[in-house]
Amino acid sequence: MGHEDLTIKEHGITKWAYGGVLAGNIIFAAPASANTVLKIDTTNHGDVRVSTFGNIEGNEMNKFRDAVMTGSCIYFVPAEANKVLNINSH
Repeated sequence: MGHEDLTIKEHGITKWAYGGVLAGNIIFAAPASANTVLKIDTTNHGDVRVSTFGNIEGNEMNKFRDAVMTGSCIYFVPAEANKVLNINSH
């Protein structure tokens, strides 16, 4: 498991919201108030694994809104963040 508490809300604010992308059997959720990307691995359909990764700077409440994937790269569209976040899905 990643380094961030997987509680969906903290102080009434949703950590991961607005969008994500499916890459194979893995869902990557956009960080809203979280400082990590949420990874939901559905490879073993009955045994879903949830973790977080990354270290996203900033205290914005709505960092990123949506995500798009091209090749193996995932791009998270900024809402209040100052730049696009991109990750490799592999």
